[in-house]
Amino acid sequence: MRSYHAVLRACLPLFFLFPVHSSSQSGEVYLVLGSDTAIWEGMNTNRYHCTYNLSLFTDPARNAYQVMNPALRARFVDSYGQPMKLTWWMMAGNIFRHATNTNVPVPNTMTLYLMKKYHGENVLQNGDELSLHYHTFAWTDYDGDGTYWWNQALGFNECRDDFDFTLAQYLLEENVFPVSFRSGWHYMDNDWQHRLDELLPYSLHNDYPNVRRDTTEPLDNTFDWSQASAEFAKAGRGIDQVVCLWAHLPETDFLQNLEIINSLAHQAAQRYPDVKFRYCTAIEAMQRWRKSQDAVAPQVAFHEEADGDQVGFTIASDEPIFQRTPFVAVKDTYERYLVVPCEAVGTNTWRTTASFARSTLAKAGVALCDTMGNQTTRFINFLPDDIYVDNRDDGFAELRGNWTTTSIAAWGIDSRVATVAPRDSAAVKWSAALAQPCRYNLFVQVPPVQNPAANIEFTVRQQAQEIGIVRFSEPLPSGQWLYLRTIFLNGAGVLEIEMKAVGDAQSARTIAADVVKISALVRDRDVHVTPNFVDLGPVSAEDTVAFEITATNRGVGDLTVHGISSIQQRSFVFAEFPAVIPAMASQSFAMRFHSSDLGGNLDTLLLTSDDPVRPQLTIPVAAEVQPYFVIVDNEEAAQYHETGDWRYSVAQAYGQTSRYAFLSQRPFASARFTTTVKKSGFYDVFEIVPTTVNASNYALYEIKTPNAPMDSVYLDQNEGSGDWILLGRYQLPAGAVIEVKVSDTGASTAGDVLRADAIKVALFQEISSVDELAAGDVPADFELLQNYPNPFNPATTIEYHIPQTAQVQLAIFDAMGKRVRNLVEAQQQPGRHRIAWDARNEAGAPVASGVYFYRMRAGEFVDQKKMILLQ
Repeated sequence: MRSYHAVLRACLPLFFLFPVHSSSQSGEVYLVLGSDTAIWEGMNTNRYHCTYNLSLFTDPARNAYQVMNPALRARFVDSYGQPMKLTWWMMAGNIFRHATNTNVPVPNTMTLYLMKKYHGENVLQNGDELSLHYHTFAWTDYDGDGTYWWNQALGFNECRDDFDFTLAQYLLEENVFPVSFRSGWHYMDNDWQHRLDELLPYSLHNDYPNVRRDTTEPLDNTFDWSQASAEFAKAGRGIDQVVCLWAHLPETDFLQNLEIINSLAHQAAQRYPDVKFRYCTAIEAMQRWRKSQDAVAPQVAFHEEADGDQVGFTIASDEPIFQRTPFVAVKDTYERYLVVPCEAVGTNTWRTTASFARSTLAKAGVALCDTMGNQTTRFINFLPDDIYVDNRDDGFAELRGNWTTTSIAAWGIDSRVATVAPRDSAAVKWSAALAQPCRYNLFVQVPPVQNPAANIEFTVRQQAQEIGIVRFSEPLPSGQWLYLRTIFLNGAGVLEIEMKAVGDAQSARTIAADVVKISALVRDRDVHVTPNFVDLGPVSAEDTVAFEITATNRGVGDLTVHGISSIQQRSFVFAEFPAVIPAMASQSFAMRFHSSDLGGNLDTLLLTSDDPVRPQLTIPVAAEVQPYFVIVDNEEAAQYHETGDWRYSVAQAYGQTSRYAFLSQRPFASARFTTTVKKSGFYDVFEIVPTTVNASNYALYEIKTPNAPMDSVYLDQNEGSGDWILLGRYQLPAGAVIEVKVSDTGASTAGDVLRADAIKVALFQEISSVDELAAGDVPADFELLQNYPNPFNPATTIEYHIPQTAQVQLAIFDAMGKRVRNLVEAQQQPGRHRIAWDARNEAGAPVASGVYFYRMRAGEFVDQKKMILLQ
């Protein structure tokens, strides 16, 4: 059974959307307004693990709160006086799945979770629809340059597993399964549409513009609708139209555009007085368009079918369903989400074709809809869902101390803090009613605070009876789930977790209280690795790069790591095995990477352990191996020095941090980077600062050696910020120390700060030597010598002399006078210089046999000579 498609235009005058004729006597236009809803703050397509800012949903001043206000909706009504409805296609998968956020239960579902948590009541009151929006992101390096991106996948099958995983998480964690759907980038291919046709009835992607292909990474907005079916053309001619206009909730003009659309719709209705328009959700619009009288969802029976310890599932519906088979998903105690295939065993009855050990199951769910899109979901809980008790919840109570609210939070929108004086104490407790006897893991999470309290004690009670105490002698780490203990409850009852800080020898310390987590997903051994994709970025072919792999045991028993090996033999571990990691603990393993193969390099690490579910983990390691270079970052204390008042920035372009200093300090602020090069040659010197709009527009960069200045450059730090910016090309002998100093000169006419992050000194071309000059042996004149050998094949050497420091250019030209290659363009010291030419052009391709000329310019000196390449 195929799904239905609605015509969609991102920006289309509504006058032309009202039908001149219609198969409907009322001539209605069903107007679907929606949002492809993602969080943009923190999203970075060049970062595998992103951390997202949640304020789009949590800040009352931002769009989510504004658009969800029923009073705002009441201003926008359709021809029937009905307030505007919106369809929320909430983005998930891939770039969200691997987020590092610990302030939401499941990173992959964060947009949907936040919409329901903070605006769920208004979603119901406004009659809105919640569904899925999915981009086919894949973490890839399609052009092979060693730089990985969240690219748009070349085909759906590259991310089909992630798509199914996301569907399972949406169903099991948020009780949402799409009946209407919009694809990211309005991309579609046959495999994806085939999968959608198996799952849901209504697709509302674009059909125009119809063909586009992106070839520059990160790839996005690639689509091909050149063979779109006739439904689009018919809708475009005004036959019973469903009109869908979409935008993005984070856009600053989102609310204004809703007002504009409402105004245009009413203008169009006045122009066509016999045509009425109706605000609809996507499902409602499609059902009305299909003249449906059926608004009743199927009655569904969902039961487990046991065979010893193995459990499968049966599903029965009281009417035919849209899907070929129901969508069934399970979650196990290891927090794996699996889609379970089904087969028909009778009329409107199905059985899963896979079964699972009951002891491993946490939850199972089924979603299906009838042929009109009326949906039913059912669930079987084998273990309780995770429980979170926040400081704003009824289960939170303050027992002792003077507590106040702070907007700094690890969970939700705020937390509570108290000051603990010597011989004083402060205490809170979290309570939750637990209905199912089983094992539970207990965790706590606190926000960062200044001068945090130590000597903190947690007391766990069931039905007011103490069952355990956990003590911490150091301040609690912030922004992460801190394991307290595992308990077994043999009966239902109220669980209490009390936290107390005592002011023994503490002076004006602060304790923060925010959230606890109670989870029945207890497993014996469970290994997780961070990072699970190692992107080393640019790596010098001359260097061995150090990095770390951290293995965490999320089980309650000891985990044994047997070893870490490298498939391509480019990475090496410096650790003794076996290594035992205790319950809820972590261990870091020192790793080294080395490769002399220029270009993109990919290695694969294999970590083996006694994890019963995943005994072998694969960890990709990517690097872009480049010719010799060195980078100096602001965190390298021995090579980075500051004068003036410098501070850490919230942004960075290289490494984990960057620095800034306010302009016009007295004396002026400056920062120095120093490094030593290993090879003789011409070096390109770059600087990088974070993407910025408030930096100095006249920063002075001075390039020096210990004995003499080499160059100075003035830069607008805002131009090209976020990328490496070339300062110049300079000749340096092996062992030379080079210094790059960035300074505020007081001459900036725009910007507030001077920025410093990193410099890069990259070998452009190695040279064989620069003659050592004895005292009085400086060449008397500029001179360009004849190359040798000549004729030559495959390479030749050019020697030239300069009597004083000069800007030198040496270039190769063909017989027609076309520049073939720049060999030298740099400031050089006095001496006798030699450089080789390998008969290749600027792009690195071999050139043809023939006559070539090489021309030298140095100040007023210009000379040219001829050479012959014979092959």
